Amino acid sequence: MANRTLYFPKLKRRAKYSIFTSYRQYRQEIREDCQGRCVYCDVHENEIGGQEFMTLDHFRPKDKYTGLQHDPTNLLWSCTICNSSKANCWPAYGSTKTHVKRRGFVDPFSEDLHGYFDVAADGSLIALKHPSTFMINRLKLNRTGAKRVRAKRRVTYEERELRIAYLVRALTHVDNLLDRCSDLPEDFEADLQAHREELCRLLELAQADPTPDFTLR
Repeated sequence: MANRTLYFPKLKRRAKYSIFTSYRQYRQEIREDCQGRCVYCDVHENEIGGQEFMTLDHFRPKDKYTGLQHDPTNLLWSCTICNSSKANCWPAYGSTKTHVKRRGFVDPFSEDLHGYFDVAADGSLIALKHPSTFMINRLKLNRTGAKRVRAKRRVTYEERELRIAYLVRALTHVDNLLDRCSDLPEDFEADLQAHREELCRLLELAQADPTPDFTLR
């Protein structure tokens, strides 16, 4: 199953939105609620050049649901490619559901996307249950750019985990030397203690590293 720290984090809408007259004014609030990530392909704005490459998507198309055009609870943060690919498509029109008969879209605020998608080592999304196959095809979720972004995350994360594991092993080794050798020369023990402090510092930095960078700038 896909690692939630890397892909499709759990999203939650704020308790109360500002009162605006145009949906465009909700851009920042929707961006924050979606954690700066496209709710469809999961690309983060930092991975594609910034929020200027992201758009507001009307989950239920505004030309089909005119009453929801300026409703913030119908707005999602989406990259331009996913938004344009989705366009006015809404297979569940006429139903209270968002997907019917294997077609439609998953609402990331009400359903867990980890139940619909897994992520392969090369960054490809794997369909687990409908309508994920429809979404992958309609939104081109396995396009080259999106796959590359997801694969790079995995590599970066795994490199970070290996670095942490190496530092933990080195720290354990130093601690063992200090514990077992009670008669160490004073200068040697001082060197080990200094080495231990440096390992602790590096380990703290590695564990705090927000890689991949999912912060909102």
